[in-house]
Amino acid sequence: MALQRKSHPLFKHRFSLFFFLYLVFYNVVITNRLRLWEVDDYAIYSFYAVDFSYGFATKLLPGAIFRALFRSHASRSTATIFLTVLMLLFFAGVALLLERFLLHVPKEQRNAAFFLLLFFVSGAYTFSIFTKTLGLLDTFWLFGALLFFFLIEHQLLRYLIPLIFALSILVHNASLISYIVLMSVVLLYRASIAKEKKERRSFLTVFVLSVSVAAALFVFFSLFETKLICSLETFHEKLRSHGSDVFYYYDYAFFDIYNGEQYIPDEVYSVESAFLRFLYIIYYRIKLNVRVVLMNSSIHLTSICCGFVVLLPILCFFIQSHRKQLIKKGNGLRRFCAFLMMVQFPFTLLVALPFSEDFTRWLTHAFLIAFTLLLTVLYYEPEQRTLFFEKLKPIAETTWAKLFFVAYASINVFTIY
Repeated sequence: MALQRKSHPLFKHRFSLFFFLYLVFYNVVITNRLRLWEVDDYAIYSFYAVDFSYGFATKLLPGAIFRALFRSHASRSTATIFLTVLMLLFFAGVALLLERFLLHVPKEQRNAAFFLLLFFVSGAYTFSIFTKTLGLLDTFWLFGALLFFFLIEHQLLRYLIPLIFALSILVHNASLISYIVLMSVVLLYRASIAKEKKERRSFLTVFVLSVSVAAALFVFFSLFETKLICSLETFHEKLRSHGSDVFYYYDYAFFDIYNGEQYIPDEVYSVESAFLRFLYIIYYRIKLNVRVVLMNSSIHLTSICCGFVVLLPILCFFIQSHRKQLIKKGNGLRRFCAFLMMVQFPFTLLVALPFSEDFTRWLTHAFLIAFTLLLTVLYYEPEQRTLFFEKLKPIAETTWAKLFFVAYASINVFTIY
């Protein structure tokens, strides 16, 4: 009878079933306080009222996919259904990867590994914002990253990864400092630990192709995107016909208008040097963001300080693990990857925050990527995994660690964003 239970599909996938149910439960009960996920903001729905008939540009891909699937049935309610299904499928994929990770860990280390993974699936800085504000454009970066981790293990399918880089840019060019960083570092890391030259060349080839595609698209859209979009009046007219009368995000993103005022002077676009023009655009966008942040400085200061207080103990633990590999003599590429993993969190934040007032969102991206990089190392390197869990195990068994987890996991109950 016990043998039959162990051979049952539910028993075989008990860990993935647990993580999936936990993610759903946590994001309904804790994150959303017993409310179903919903596209409840017309500003969010505006992301799904667009398609490539508006022009060929970034920030249009999710809407183009949605409208191609639903056509005349496209609405806020069908957008909620569409995005809820995608999030459930995403959680199922994450659960399968976490199960693969847990089964890869020796049994004597499994309790500590489980404790670590509970932090990954809980808290305000991994997946919560994507159900709290259902329909963020950034959610499609997650879908691409998940697909990346399934493709990377297949010798032929991994050559599709440059397409994921391209699609990530099409979702939003800020992927260049977030999930493209994640995927690039993982490709380099896999090359650094590859045992065969053929496999090492494969990962390096995919890395070069992927980064080249992403860089080319980033430069192209940075320089020419606004020229490929229809006029402001036509854009507004199309949005209205698709059920949205909220214009401010796309006014800001494509037409340099904020609160009805143009924040980048016309003469900037007459500058002949493309590089200089690009620098001017960056300057004016940073200037606008600083002004917006200072208008609500107390809220933003509280948000960033609370985030750092919660995440700093965990990040220090992560960085210490990478530092040991950085100072270890030998494999130069592996040491370089350890350095990249150490600087990724501050890099993502320092580049993103001058352009965005949404501190919680970028803390989430930076931390989620840092956590994923650590799990990648622990999955592939038994020696690193043993050292990490030997240090974590006695900590995880303390009352203080359990209380810290409860505080970390319950912060969503008291957070408004």
